[in-house]
Amino acid sequence: MFKYWKAILFGLITLVVIFFFVSKTDKKLDLIVFVAPECPISEAILLNLKEISKEHNADELNIKLVVPGSLYSPAEVDSFIKTNNINYQVIIDSNAELVKKYNATITPEVFLILNDRVIYEGAVDDRAVDNEIIKQSATQNYLRDAIENTLAGKEVKINKTKAVGCYIEL
Repeated sequence: MFKYWKAILFGLITLVVIFFFVSKTDKKLDLIVFVAPECPISEAILLNLKEISKEHNADELNIKLVVPGSLYSPAEVDSFIKTNNINYQVIIDSNAELVKKYNATITPEVFLILNDRVIYEGAVDDRAVDNEIIKQSATQNYLRDAIENTLAGKEVKINKTKAVGCYIEL
């Protein structure tokens, strides 16, 4: 009889360990950010991304910048990376596969993904009023709030905003 209880107890402990492990590892977020080297708002959000990446290690947040279309040569993209000291993976989406997958239309436009599901899309914050006006500071930090809420196991209250910037030209 003790053997059965021992087996049941071992099974329960195993389930608890697996649940704990899975609940910790499924919080890894992917952040896809569509940018254009010549879009001033794309450049303006890079500081925000650097701050966010300092707050979250690679086990929590994987940032990828996507340069859509084929308007920019690899040399122009390399210059953009070096000029802005970018240390994330940069993907040149020359065939617009990612543009189509996420239905991206603007640079910068962000897509925060958890377990292959977009949980937030739109603007990083509310600093960009239009293509030419960028406020000094944000009053709403949409992306940061979505990341923090998700990692804390809370609901993302605002899951979509309108991205402001430059239209994606393919």
